[in-house]
Amino acid sequence: MLLPRGGMAAIVGRIASDLGPALRLESPVVRIEDGSGETPAVVHTAAGQALRGAEVSLALRAPAQASLLADSHAATAAALRAVGYVPMVVIAVGFRREDAPAIPAGFGFLRGRGCAARILGATFNSQLNPATAPEGCELLTAFLGGSEDPAALDLDDSAVRDIVLGDLAAALGGAVRPAMVHIARHAQAIPLFSPGHRGRMAAANAALSGARLRLLGSHVTGVSLNDCCRPAAPLAGPLPAGLTRL
Repeated sequence: MLLPRGGMAAIVGRIASDLGPALRLESPVVRIEDGSGETPAVVHTAAGQALRGAEVSLALRAPAQASLLADSHAATAAALRAVGYVPMVVIAVGFRREDAPAIPAGFGFLRGRGCAARILGATFNSQLNPATAPEGCELLTAFLGGSEDPAALDLDDSAVRDIVLGDLAAALGGAVRPAMVHIARHAQAIPLFSPGHRGRMAAANAALSGARLRLLGSHVTGVSLNDCCRPAAPLAGPLPAGLTRL
């Protein structure tokens, strides 16, 4: 298994560094004009900017993509609105090694069928990458929710903490006394790939290629990091000088 030094944030940091001054933060996109042939696509921001590009990649969740394409590509927008997502509560648990049972060397665990635990499983972050925790400490990430337990998203922090620490104690064979618990709720965490999903996304991308637009995101590429980072060929050949890929 290959992992970035410095954790997953290192990927985002490297992308930001490579983009340099071309990176624009807090610049919501409100409208996209199609390109065609030698005509570039144009991205309009809420601040009134108009950015031209040889191609525009929409690396957003499906509902946000649908919103931007609703007026110009109704059929594609409808296919994107039909993509379902499952909710997830992601809980980071940090603790000193002496405050918990020994963490096995490995990726983590998943809940087995019929198991009484409510968490879906946990990853042993600091076993995979020691840089994710201070010396003498461990970091785990537990998961609640999914398609069979959407109500987990509505649990308050105290209830989430109790569930996670109870299930971790059962899985690890002893109590975990955390120094840190961080809870994040994601209403649209993981896309659902229903029968024919990949074909529908491929057709949606094909319908946009002539407009110099591309759909990206885990609902298009696949949910794994490898899938999301897989290089994609440019949509079209180079445009006249002065245009950039956005």
